[in-house]
Amino acid sequence: MMNFRQRMGWIGVGLYLLASAAAFYYVFEISETYNRLALEHIQQHPEEPLEGTTWTHSLKAQLLSLPFWVWTVIFLKSESFLATSSFHYI
Repeated sequence: MMNFRQRMGWIGVGLYLLASAAAFYYVFEISETYNRLALEHIQQHPEEPLEGTTWTHSLKAQLLSLPFWVWTVIFLKSESFLATSSFHYI
């Protein structure tokens, strides 16, 4: 019978494999679409950045443009990390 740490370890391995498969899919399938869209965007005339735009606004816009499955993988990976790390409460 597996104890809690072994079970969490196997869950971590499963999540790592899932994230690896998602990254593999992204690199070889989805990135082609983004490459085509990026080339179309570059071929257009670049617009001047807005005066009121700060680096925090541009970072927020970039992070919000990530697909939902990327946020899901990040959330599951962080949950797995928090579940397997040992916290000592006072």
